[in-house]
Amino acid sequence: MMPNNLDATKNIINAFNNVIKIYGETSFLLRNFSAELAARGFESVMPGNGIGTETSKSIEYPKEWPIRYAALFFQHKKEQDNGRWLCVTVNFFHPESGDVLPRLILGVLENKNDKRRTAYEYGWLKRVYFNEGEEFTYTNEEKIKINTQDHMNMDLMDRKVINFCPNQKEKPVPLQGSFFATPLLSVNNAEEVKGLTTKIVGYWGTKYGPVK
Repeated sequence: MMPNNLDATKNIINAFNNVIKIYGETSFLLRNFSAELAARGFESVMPGNGIGTETSKSIEYPKEWPIRYAALFFQHKKEQDNGRWLCVTVNFFHPESGDVLPRLILGVLENKNDKRRTAYEYGWLKRVYFNEGEEFTYTNEEKIKINTQDHMNMDLMDRKVINFCPNQKEKPVPLQGSFFATPLLSVNNAEEVKGLTTKIVGYWGTKYGPVK
């Protein structure tokens, strides 16, 4: 049962206020990325000012109730309905490991089976980063283990998606592309946003980015 006293109530309120503050700061960061990408000819494929998150929760898994990630998907104005998206995802935590630091993940992913502008799923980049799929190959031919050190060692490293199928029983979606990640708290100003935008736009311009 929930504790019934004033201090516990204040702690709950403060905890939720802190989470809302983090979401607010993340919103500001993602809006900055959107503005940088818009200046380079990209537009969100999501309706209105929409953002992608998990939508379905289970009463049996309270660890998954908080929003785990926030995702945006873009296409270039001159290259729509080509089955390719520039993706920006903030991943706040992983329910199976409390040691994984919040990450900003950026990538270009291509769905060769479906070229429609809307043929994407919010969690693709998050699943790619945590290797949540049936088949996934990194350039160094190693799979990431879900722990802090492995992820820290690979920050800003160019990684290629060879043939990644997210865990979907009905319609597996083979994805290709490239991505990189950096600690969320390392992005502190507009110049850093601009530099990361330049890097990910380079992936789009060279099909899959600099990975050889």
